[in-house]
Amino acid sequence: MRTTSFWPINWASVGAGLPGAGVGVGVGMGVAVDDAAVDGETDEIALGTLVWLPQAVVTRQAASSRPRILTLPTSSRDEYRGADMAVPGGDPTAQGRWPAVGRLLEAVDQFLPRSALLLATLTLGEALMGLLRDRVLARSFGAGPALDAYNSAVILPELLLDIVVAGGVQAALVPLFTRLRRDDERAAQVFGRTVIWVGVAAMLLVAVGLLLGAPWLAALAVPGFDAAGREQYVTVLRLVAITPAFFAASIAVGELLVAHRRFVGYGLAPVLYNGGIAAGTFLLADRIGVAAPALGAAAGAALHLAIRLWDLRATGVAVRPAFAVRTRAFREFLVLMLPKMVGEPLDPLTRLVATAIASTLASGSVTAVIFAWNFESGAVSIVGLAFSVVAFPALAAAAADGDRIRFLATAGRAGLAIVVLSSAGAILMALLARPIIGVFLGGGAFDETAVARTSAVLIAFAVAIPLESLTQLLARAVYATRNTLLPVAAAAVGFAVLAVTAPPLVALLGVAGVPVAYIFDYAVRVLILGASAIHRGRRLVPGRPLTDPPPLAQPRSSAPRR
Repeated sequence: MRTTSFWPINWASVGAGLPGAGVGVGVGMGVAVDDAAVDGETDEIALGTLVWLPQAVVTRQAASSRPRILTLPTSSRDEYRGADMAVPGGDPTAQGRWPAVGRLLEAVDQFLPRSALLLATLTLGEALMGLLRDRVLARSFGAGPALDAYNSAVILPELLLDIVVAGGVQAALVPLFTRLRRDDERAAQVFGRTVIWVGVAAMLLVAVGLLLGAPWLAALAVPGFDAAGREQYVTVLRLVAITPAFFAASIAVGELLVAHRRFVGYGLAPVLYNGGIAAGTFLLADRIGVAAPALGAAAGAALHLAIRLWDLRATGVAVRPAFAVRTRAFREFLVLMLPKMVGEPLDPLTRLVATAIASTLASGSVTAVIFAWNFESGAVSIVGLAFSVVAFPALAAAAADGDRIRFLATAGRAGLAIVVLSSAGAILMALLARPIIGVFLGGGAFDETAVARTSAVLIAFAVAIPLESLTQLLARAVYATRNTLLPVAAAAVGFAVLAVTAPPLVALLGVAGVPVAYIFDYAVRVLILGASAIHRGRRLVPGRPLTDPPPLAQPRSSAPRR
């Protein structure tokens, strides 16, 4: 039995779940921390609903019986739902005192895994911190050349990071690491460390190029800036040049955390990054100008990596340098990365085409599309991304075992949760579009006409929320079967659909035609990815991978010693 502390994070509850703490009976959302977590399989922190009892300490049961009130994710039991937790002497809600409550909570636990709720909450925190960041930047610099220079300079490092490292690592590392770990834990660790350090090395080369080529890049990227604006661009670009190296390591570490089903450091990292930018701007803008948010971004990127390294300690994965690039695992990793590297520009191209078409309409149409799109993307991240990331390691484990029933059941359960929650969010966003835009954006130069136009666009974009949320899961289901080509192909077909349908839709519907074309884009992606995930899931056979490559793990005697 292990003790677990509980700290509520809702404003109505205070205290801690400690022995002898007579806090009465109540229900609240909170953070549960496993005080004795020693294995790499258990998430130390999870969001859960706790029926709080006097004189009670939450403990983990040794037996793998049905989930009780509070659960923590673990791969040794239900990979998607979590480990069993109960109070000493049994679970009173499920065993007689409140049986109806116990049955209700068990049913909810099937539908809403604690880790997904935790990650959704942290994603919401990231969004709120992003709003604070933007507010601090706007208050400090206004809509002027300094902020233009900052916003322009951070685009290139982020784009290079996405193309060279981020997309491929996020798609390929978890499935390969999970399969390799099943056969050879030591080889899996060497593979994980190699991905980290190769990514860092690649982005350090990129950083050197950005540092040396900043003046030339300024002339190419912002030709309309005057001399002072270009100088500010160069200053910011050089200060943030190191951030891709931090992010390369952090993204790889984050995927290792996902493979071990640990989501605290994974979810907190973006919050700390946005917080670093906000803090740097707030503390230093008066003294060093636009260099302040750039320094804040560099510090935030370091914090982004630090919190994930802290969480990685419990997994047993070391971060010592390793460059085992001649292994089968790393070669397959590179093969799986290539389609993602080629397809990574598709999302920026989608935005580019959409805004280009919107620019042919009345003044303010581009702004309406961008602002409404940001709200839609935030909703997708909170629901679709959170639930998909949590389901990803379970899907990868089922695929590695060739267990098609578990694979399809995991995908179906997560898909149902995503569809229901994202649809509810979409309806709510559509109904509240006008007040949402009015509260967050209205006022000053953003007049009633702008509010009305943006609200209409947001209502149309809301329809895309369930579709885009579902693509997050379906793409990861296909990634889990070690295929990155099909999701890229689906994105390419969807992009083509948007590019073809947007002009006539805009001519018919005005600016609302842009989000309608976006809906068609993601409807096509859902159809292609759904068919691909089901087809590949049904083909899973124990002991026979779909791609039929040679075994990833080398014999232990020949594993690289690094």
